[in-house]
Amino acid sequence: MCGARGEHVFAARPGHHLPPRRLSAGRDVFEELGPDFTLLAFGAAQGCVEAIRRDATLLGIPLKVVADEPGGERALDDPVWTMAMATGCP
Repeated sequence: MCGARGEHVFAARPGHHLPPRRLSAGRDVFEELGPDFTLLAFGAAQGCVEAIRRDATLLGIPLKVVADEPGGERALDDPVWTMAMATGCP
């Protein structure tokens, strides 16, 4: 018997686990996560990505940006922006 409730969907949602995604280079999205915040920007305009990166730097927020095209598995993500942070990792 399992105590899990709710539904299982492959979508990035606040407060939920990040769903597995294969990046266009073949790496899994989990391989890109580190100790800092990671912004997954799939299909995002470069100018917007740079503005977020600049603002994070100005605010002292450690941020890694993973930019990729929205094709393949990444096409299922809505919205284009997902913020992730690895927790409980050694």
